[in-house]
Amino acid sequence: RAALAITIRPTSAEPVAMDVAWTMSPRSQALQIATLRPELELEFTGPDTAIAGDSTTFAVEVANPGSADAHDVVVELATMAGQSETVPLGTLAAGEARRFQIEVTDLPAGLTELAATVWARDGLRQEALQSITVSQATLVVEALGPPAKSAGREAAYIVRVENTGSAAAEDVLLTAALPDGVAATN
Repeated sequence: RAALAITIRPTSAEPVAMDVAWTMSPRSQALQIATLRPELELEFTGPDTAIAGDSTTFAVEVANPGSADAHDVVVELATMAGQSETVPLGTLAAGEARRFQIEVTDLPAGLTELAATVWARDGLRQEALQSITVSQATLVVEALGPPAKSAGREAAYIVRVENTGSAAAEDVLLTAALPDGVAATN
């Protein structure tokens, strides 16, 4: 409560009209409200080349650089060939990062693209792509020699093996199965 005391001295016999006006201004106050929200970052790395049939390992790192926890986090790795692997991570705390490896087998020969996708509740989503060239050995076997030979006479045949693929063929064993009544002479 406040009061204003005024002392006056009238200078005439007339009634004194005193107007009193007042105003009031509210105090202003600024509020700063922190907004918390999760964020996702995804790093997906692996080799540039592989051999068909071999296992290939890729490294995945998922981070939450945001200011709130990311819930229901899931990572999926998918290949052009329709293979996929899903890794549930659960909750990723603010500032937390997780690293893991995914092993992929049976990649098709040629240039293949793999996609790693991470998503979480509230529509959070990130994707990273990795291209890999998959080489494969392709063996072509050809038998050369006369199509017919008289009984009791020798015939020479050559079995030729050629690798027309893009990868070295390892541990190749070539055997020739001879039919009954035929014997090898060398």
